[in-house]
Amino acid sequence: MWEMENQTWNNHRCKVGIETNEETTRCTCDMTRHSDGRSSRVIVAASSLALPNFVNFDKFGSNIDKLSTNSTVFGTIVALWMIFLMSQLWILRSNIKSNCSMNTAVSDSLIYGQAAAEFTKPNTSMAVVPKVSTIPSEAPGADYVYVVSVRTGTQPDAGTASVVGLMITGSEGRTAMVTLNPAGKVLVRGNDTYHIMTTPASVGKLQSVQVWHDSSGKGAMESLFIDSITVWDIQTSQRRVQLHLKL
Repeated sequence: MWEMENQTWNNHRCKVGIETNEETTRCTCDMTRHSDGRSSRVIVAASSLALPNFVNFDKFGSNIDKLSTNSTVFGTIVALWMIFLMSQLWILRSNIKSNCSMNTAVSDSLIYGQAAAEFTKPNTSMAVVPKVSTIPSEAPGADYVYVVSVRTGTQPDAGTASVVGLMITGSEGRTAMVTLNPAGKVLVRGNDTYHIMTTPASVGKLQSVQVWHDSSGKGAMESLFIDSITVWDIQTSQRRVQLHLKL
């Protein structure tokens, strides 16, 4: 029922009456008068949905011998079966590729884990950047928090022993240059690290991230390939992502 006074639909003032049968639907509506004696002005609306024809399964397949005489129907059925078989083969191929990729990723992770274990041996001269680290702030009272996630690439020589610097630029300024791996710690290839840094104030809407290194690493550990670097503004849940940085 559409109430003219309130300009809204009311689903409670009209109901199907008891005189409704298979041919006629009779509704009863609440036409309560107002205090000034006027009755409600309403528009009654209804919708109906015709039921589809039911399939008679008793006769299903009784005319199967006539398919060969109807080339259109026969061709349609054959085409649908071919599409079904091709889709099943495509799904099977996708599942096989997915399983192969998963097995490759597992084996690669084992290799990277072994490499990281080699770096973290007590007798080695190089230490690995921990999974989560805090970047010390030189500004007193710095309590605005950013989290920087660095994912190094998986290709050979993607990690580095060079000192890596980082600076975040926003719409209202930029942070000081900070070091992700102080004291010559190694950013291992195929690894994720999270760095918590604090600043005196927000730099505004995140715009870019600048990363560089000092080439102090030796040989294959001089360069760096970052697969992705993500900066989160913890206070506003704002995020900035940069991909594929080769330094």
